[in-house]
Amino acid sequence: MVDVNGHGTRCASVAAGANIGVAQGATVESIRVAGSDGLAAADDVLAGLDDIQRWWNNNPGSKCVVSYSLISTSFSTTLNYAFGNLSANTDCVVVVAAGNQGADISMADACNYSPSGSPDVITVGGSRNRMNGASDDRIGISNYGPCVDIYAPARNIDLAAPSGSSNSNYLRSSGTSFATPAVAGAAAMILSTTSLTPTGSETMTDLVLDILIATSAKDKLTSLPASNAAVLPSFNRLLNVVSNTYYA
Repeated sequence: MVDVNGHGTRCASVAAGANIGVAQGATVESIRVAGSDGLAAADDVLAGLDDIQRWWNNNPGSKCVVSYSLISTSFSTTLNYAFGNLSANTDCVVVVAAGNQGADISMADACNYSPSGSPDVITVGGSRNRMNGASDDRIGISNYGPCVDIYAPARNIDLAAPSGSSNSNYLRSSGTSFATPAVAGAAAMILSTTSLTPTGSETMTDLVLDILIATSAKDKLTSLPASNAAVLPSFNRLLNVVSNTYYA
């Protein structure tokens, strides 16, 4: 499949790139839901989720992580339900982006978008490393709020350049789109090294999130906005990946 926009290639390189990926031995399967402009219609997203469900039905018991670096322009019960349904009906770990409206406090609550506002997924915000020993903080464009489960690096991230671009190797970009596959890669590492079995109403997404939270760096992010009239506070959790070795 040809990546007609490049966004998917860049995201995949963070999750599982041979040189810069978190889970470097993971297998990547691509499902196109957006056009060359990077925009995705809800029906196409739903069709993509159906494709994943069919794949799971044909490969039950497989280790599976879904990384989704798009959000809707507004809250969608339909999208939230569909992503939650995928999490409930498969053992796929579903990881999604918080979104990049954070510079405007009136638009910064990840709970107001989909699927970032779903309680059944892992929603990822973006952080930045300020270097020179300074504490990490939230990247200014990252959405935040109580629906954000964990933060991961999102500023000046090294990414694989898509075929046909002016840079034949790597480029840099910023946004929660690239924090999301970092967490997805960490989820793949967890699945590859840990035997997890959901019970009752638990999902594999729940179990992996518990581990991500337990191993995260707590209260390390500065400048996370406090509660205000527009947005409730976020959990202060930063992704902590001990090793980038993927064990199949």
